Amino acid sequence: MYPVVDEHLIAALGLLASLGRYPLRFLDALHLAIARSIHCQQMATADKTMADAGKAAGLRVVRFF
Repeated sequence: MYPVVDEHLIAALGLLASLGRYPLRFLDALHLAIARSIHCQQMATADKTMADAGKAAGLRVVRFF
């Protein structure tokens, strides 16, 4: 668990703008912003939109169903 700080919120808004072709919800963008800020390299998700946006954000993505 990581605390949410203002920088994460600002980064999430930036991701929504830069990844506009993916219909991300704000909380999904926030998850990606925090993952990037703590230098995660990989994420797992069952959500196709989140997977596509994660790849576009530079993360390796593992899909599960």
